[in-house]
Amino acid sequence: MKKQTIAKIAIAAGLLLGGGAIGYAASDGFQNLSAIRNNFDTVFATAKSQKESLDRLNDQLAQNDQAQQQLKDQIAELQKQVDGKNDDVENKQNELDQKQQELDQKQQEADQLQQQLDQSKSANEQLEQRVEELKHYTDEKVAELQ
Repeated sequence: MKKQTIAKIAIAAGLLLGGGAIGYAASDGFQNLSAIRNNFDTVFATAKSQKESLDRLNDQLAQNDQAQQQLKDQIAELQKQVDGKNDDVENKQNELDQKQQELDQKQQEADQLQQQLDQSKSANEQLEQRVEELKHYTDEKVAELQ
């Protein structure tokens, strides 16, 4: 009976110690679960904050890309306008060059006509001088005949 009593005491002691250990472990486990839960909540909140920050950055990046595209489109439009103005300037320059050639040609014609006029005046002066000489000669001969 002594063996049974000792066995019962040993079983009771084992149950008390084992139950206490299990209870302690369970209690400690719940504290660990609570700490894990708190850690999980912190990580989740951080991840959520980072995702929101990432979303904001993605939105900003998309807006930036859109703004860049608008600027590129504006630059392309301005370049077209500049090219158009360059074409206009080139066309006007060609017209100017053409008018200058016409002016140069007219000036050459005017110079030739002036030269012809000067030659005609010179020839006319020579002719008038010759007529004067002939008139003088005729007057002399008429005077001799009288």
